[in-house]
Amino acid sequence: MREYSIKQIKEILNDILKEQVFGIQAIGNHELNRHLVYCFISNNEKMIFKIYYKKHKRNKEVGALSMLKDLSIRCPHVYKVGQLKSGEEWAIMKYIGDYTLDEIILNKDLLDKHLCEIQKIFFQVGKNIAFIHKQMIKDGFYKIYENGYKKRYENYDKFMINKFEIYERWIRNKRYPEEDMKYIEEALGYVNKNIKDLMGICESSLIHNDIDGRNIIVNIVEGKIKFSGLIDFEQCCIDYAGRDLVFFYRRYFLNKEFQDKGFEEQFLRGYAEARRIPKYFEENLNLLLMIEGVRICSWTYGIFPDYYEEGINLLKLCLKKE
Repeated sequence: MREYSIKQIKEILNDILKEQVFGIQAIGNHELNRHLVYCFISNNEKMIFKIYYKKHKRNKEVGALSMLKDLSIRCPHVYKVGQLKSGEEWAIMKYIGDYTLDEIILNKDLLDKHLCEIQKIFFQVGKNIAFIHKQMIKDGFYKIYENGYKKRYENYDKFMINKFEIYERWIRNKRYPEEDMKYIEEALGYVNKNIKDLMGICESSLIHNDIDGRNIIVNIVEGKIKFSGLIDFEQCCIDYAGRDLVFFYRRYFLNKEFQDKGFEEQFLRGYAEARRIPKYFEENLNLLLMIEGVRICSWTYGIFPDYYEEGINLLKLCLKKE
């Protein structure tokens, strides 16, 4: 992935906007080698400049945000899109806040101090996610492009079987610690045996597909934590709505640190206020979580140790329930 200095980014933005920009800062997870993100100030307004290095990611993000722009969903507005001379695609969008939800709730002092406000944020997030899920309700499962979408599968079981075969192939090409492989093998066997239980799922909708506290933005206003919006829609697709809910169970609702905080209750209340909980979700939650654990383990080993450990722990938890 190409690196840019702040001076180079300033020159690029000055050329794009035909005006001087100020206060450029690198933000986001540049170490993931997916994209580069910068905030900057133009005409006294704070904005985001995002350079995409993964194919189709800008298409997905801009396509999804275009679908949501006239709705009551809190998410960034896209001002401009284009392509650098070196070929990378970019987008300029509205800056919506200073903190991620994870920065607040992973700090125990802030979590305890602002618990009531954070509960309200989970309610608002649930409602916003449900509003997203009300869009583009379809029969079948689709891939999003900047100017449209294309159908890929009729039923969720076939869709997931295809994905799961890819995860399993990635796993077979790696050498995992023996103790970890025991849990991975057990999970592979369980999912392959039970994935047919997803056969009844045929309704899809627009989903975020990468939603957790890293992509939930909050602000501090007069000492209070306030929900600002959702970001990073580059993984967006037309898929089973329950998939977004799985992210929340994996990160928060099954986490012992948060189980007595009321987050699950508030999120589901907010979600149910906008639409019903996705069909077949509750009875298939453990299976969906196990698929998620396998997905994480299939690509993070040797790359992101903390994330890999999260995947293994999720598999252990799910296998205990069976």
